[in-house]
Amino acid sequence: MNRNLLIGILFAGAVSIGTLFSWPAWQDYQIARSQVKDRELELSNRETYFQDLRQASDTLEEYPAELAKVEAAIPDNPKLPSLYDFLQQEAAFSGLSLGSISAVIEQGERTQEVKVIPVTLELVGSYSAMKEFLSRLLVSSRFSSLQSLNIAGSTQPGTFIATVQLHAYSY
Repeated sequence: MNRNLLIGILFAGAVSIGTLFSWPAWQDYQIARSQVKDRELELSNRETYFQDLRQASDTLEEYPAELAKVEAAIPDNPKLPSLYDFLQQEAAFSGLSLGSISAVIEQGERTQEVKVIPVTLELVGSYSAMKEFLSRLLVSSRFSSLQSLNIAGSTQPGTFIATVQLHAYSY
């Protein structure tokens, strides 16, 4: 047999066998390279996200008064005594007397969702004082929403007994 032909066949066989044994390693290399690119993209996206958060935080620090208003409207810690004090003051400034108040804070795991605190008030006073109380609640710094209002007559002329159900909010 021709020597050059034998060398060519042996060379082609060696290349074929080398390719056959190295092909799985080449595929693993390609997969690892693809995973590295994915991780680099994920890292880049996270860095961009945190940079955006820092920028938003810096922007928010320029508005401390507005942030204080938001904190007053929806406090982080739903303390019932401070809520009771707020409602008592609003009722007193409106010319109403607070007969009773009840509220319930549901205990549960801490999340970033807004908690609803149902509150029931019994107020005694005139109709104009009741209107004043409701308008003060509407423009107050503490965020609340009126759910129901039941007005009944009283034994004293010119006064009413009102049962107010509202929702206060907290984080």
